[in-house]
Amino acid sequence: MQVIKQNYEKYLGANPYIGFLPFMGEYNLDHSMEFLYFPLNKIQTDKNFFNFTELDKCLNQIFSRKHTCVLRIYLDYPSKPSGFPNFYFKYATKIKYDEFGKGIEVDWNNPQIISFLLKFIRVFGKKYDGDVRIAYLECGLLGHWGEWHTWPNEERMANTLNQQKIIKQFSKYFKRTKLLVRYPNKNFLKSYNVGFHDDSFCFSTKKFLSQMQKSGLTERYKACPIGGEVRPEEQESLNNSGKSSENFDDMVKLSHCSWLLNQGAFTHSNQKVVTKLSSSLGYDFFVSEVTVDNKHICFTISNIGVAPLYFDFNLYVNFYNENSKKRKFILKLNKIMPQNHKKVKIKLPSCNFATVSAENKIGQKINFSNTTKIQDEVLIIHQ
Repeated sequence: MQVIKQNYEKYLGANPYIGFLPFMGEYNLDHSMEFLYFPLNKIQTDKNFFNFTELDKCLNQIFSRKHTCVLRIYLDYPSKPSGFPNFYFKYATKIKYDEFGKGIEVDWNNPQIISFLLKFIRVFGKKYDGDVRIAYLECGLLGHWGEWHTWPNEERMANTLNQQKIIKQFSKYFKRTKLLVRYPNKNFLKSYNVGFHDDSFCFSTKKFLSQMQKSGLTERYKACPIGGEVRPEEQESLNNSGKSSENFDDMVKLSHCSWLLNQGAFTHSNQKVVTKLSSSLGYDFFVSEVTVDNKHICFTISNIGVAPLYFDFNLYVNFYNENSKKRKFILKLNKIMPQNHKKVKIKLPSCNFATVSAENKIGQKINFSNTTKIQDEVLIIHQ
């Protein structure tokens, strides 16, 4: 058998659950996810009536493009029609505001509002927890854009106790779906299995990182995803010149960010620039040090990226003969932390050639940063 020399070359295409993503829709730039804002009043119209038909249509459209969804449910979206179910206003006073293009909100500490939201989360979680169409779920709901602030009128924002009630409820009813919260600025968050999304990436990420440090959450990325959005004001410069107020590469490395909403990358951008930037997010797997000795094959699988893989993907070695293929399960790729590796040694059966590949239960495959590949499999030996 001849061992194939492996060389590293950064894979620049889309890989599952990482990279830049646009708002829901069809675009030419390669990507694996789409972002969906969805108003609560398209789901709930009365206390005990929930209809997920419209949300399912959106999720199905995204999945039909072989993409998964980053989802956020909102009630208040400045400059857009209200997402509040009308019956909410029987129990809470409408509060109009002029900032951000105008909108309507409430006192988010109103006990009835919190009660309604807790009930919605319970129904929502029972239906969607573990849904393969949803890559990441941002907790949303509270504040402007569901972004957990009511600036400049912060007195209207849900207090720490009510925020904890919301997170506790999400954590109770979403055990499998990956949850993210906007701000890592509360000590109680250490008790819950949630990641975070920085929606001012490259603009105030240093502040976001400082909050993580103060809350004792700097190691959270090892178990839970970090995502967010490139600040809209930064997108034109970043997507054409690679420059932004805060250095993109530094912020990615420090935050261990896996994905970013970046609509500008899919509309007016330098595709060479955005492809390079997008590929720097999340995990990056490389197969190296292939040897054959005493009827065994050995190799190393490394994660050279900035973050783990947060989903179950099986790593296989595939043995090909003229009319057959046998594959052997090796390990779960999500066990390999960034800047770490695993050494593999298995028996070598008779074969014409062998490859390494990674796949999940819905058929998504990971592309490795290896130069010698057959489609999405790394060629490691042949006759």
